[in-house]
Amino acid sequence: MSEVSFSLSGELPHWEYENLKQEKGDIVVFKEAFLLDRRPGPASMHGTESAQPVSAVGRLSLSWRNGTGNFFGEPDFETETITVPFKS
Repeated sequence: MSEVSFSLSGELPHWEYENLKQEKGDIVVFKEAFLLDRRPGPASMHGTESAQPVSAVGRLSLSWRNGTGNFFGEPDFETETITVPFKS
């Protein structure tokens, strides 16, 4: 699935991963005017880490996707989402 998201306001801390072996992601903070352009494939992993900071103000964005599955509650969320059981 391809995903494009443009941040209109606010902020969202997010983590990027090169692959499944990277146990700690590289933090990226989506702020106003940030453009995310994510293409399909395993090299485009991103997500959150437990016990890490979350946004104090939230984020407003416009998103375009050519499929479903990476938002909670979507019917194919389980097949599109990878949960990696890293050691704490």
